Amino acid sequence: MISRCGAVLRRYSRTVSKLSAGDADVVARFQQWLQARGCAVSTVRAYATVAGEFCGFIGTRGALASLDGMLVDAFVATLAGYQAKTVEHKLCAVRSFLRFAQGAGLVGSAVLEAVPAAKSVKGPGFPRWDPGM
Repeated sequence: MISRCGAVLRRYSRTVSKLSAGDADVVARFQQWLQARGCAVSTVRAYATVAGEFCGFIGTRGALASLDGMLVDAFVATLAGYQAKTVEHKLCAVRSFLRFAQGAGLVGSAVLEAVPAAKSVKGPGFPRWDPGM
């Protein structure tokens, strides 16, 4: 989609509604798991969206039960081009989803270890005010 000023805008699709019934159930259980842990409503919503994207990606290449490190790497490769903070958020959400899935017996521990840690990039910040100047 091209805006009036000529910038290319990325479309964000909420794939949770496009999931199979089994994957939608897993995402719903993940949301309940997050709520039980005391996560904020916005976190539950955002993480569930990423979990839906992740399950949708996996669903086109197999199933959650057949998830391995190579498939995790393939999903991570789809994040190229996003801002560093967005990648950091999505990887954190995937890691949380896989932690839930491991606890529920849906995946092995090796796939959780396959999710890379995003390097947090800090900007220069705000200039500090020096009252002595």
